[in-house]
Amino acid sequence: MSALALGASTAPASLRVLVLCTALSPPQLTSVLTSLKDSSKKAGSHKTRELLWKAYGDMLTWAGGGDGTIDAFLMFKAGEDVNEGKLQIQELTKRQRGCCGSLDILGRKHTPAGEEEGKCRGWAMVWTEDEASSAFEDLLDGEPCIYCTGDKVYVGTRYKRVMCKGISSVKTVKDVDALVPTLLPDNPLRSVSFTSNSPPSINSYNFILAGPWTSKFVEDSENCCSATSTDAVYDCFLACKASSLMADANKLIAQMITDVEKGLTACIYAASMKEAGVARRNALMKKVYVHESKAKFIQGAKEDGGIEVNVVNGNIEGSKFSEFGGIVFEIHYRTDLAMFG
Repeated sequence: MSALALGASTAPASLRVLVLCTALSPPQLTSVLTSLKDSSKKAGSHKTRELLWKAYGDMLTWAGGGDGTIDAFLMFKAGEDVNEGKLQIQELTKRQRGCCGSLDILGRKHTPAGEEEGKCRGWAMVWTEDEASSAFEDLLDGEPCIYCTGDKVYVGTRYKRVMCKGISSVKTVKDVDALVPTLLPDNPLRSVSFTSNSPPSINSYNFILAGPWTSKFVEDSENCCSATSTDAVYDCFLACKASSLMADANKLIAQMITDVEKGLTACIYAASMKEAGVARRNALMKKVYVHESKAKFIQGAKEDGGIEVNVVNGNIEGSKFSEFGGIVFEIHYRTDLAMFG
């Protein structure tokens, strides 16, 4: 089916309803969407009911005009007035279609009326409001972690995962030390990427031990999670990543201070958003560590391309990184940015 947009929007729009559909015929998708639209009458608020009724209605109109097999993201974007919302269709690539069959996509899979999940090859999954955007970003761009549940090793994000291997029960630090070499690049894991075959490798923050058995690893508690749910594991991973990035940012700041004390021309700058803007405009910025609160800058730096953008999430109070305004960056060569305006 070809891409189609319904409706027009003059207000700022965001992704409000996301449906991931795979291997369904138009009549099957129509059955799923009809059921979802009917169930939207039970939504807790009038605004939510109005949103879902409009979104599923537009999706039904689109599905009714198609033929063949539908594999696509159905995205309803709207501002405050849902009646001005717009439906966008993004067809799945060959790789994404394969991922829907080979990965465990977390959440309820909706199947056509009268067809049980597991017996119907196709299905649809739904995310709404804030979860719609986070699910879409996670599925397409989420950074994976590697986690061990004691007898299995998984690669996953918050909304998708794949089991890579079964292992003998891991119970001690010695067992973990023996396991890690089997997860290194010489023994590649599986990829959960929707965009490329990119198996992750263990780094300083992405290996998580998950399950009640981890309570014995007191010294390494930061990368230990007492639960095995993907939400809990991924929250643990994000905390480990934030801690690691904070440490890297503080090291960069320490190097900047050392350079200043030695009287060297700067190649590391911190605290000034004005200087960061100058570095970006003149294509001088090499990498940056920036707090999540500076969302506009982060978006712009990512759109620029060619910059290693490291976003530090969470509370940074009491850190050198916080003292220097939540931003530190390195440029390609030593120069005084004041010369660039």
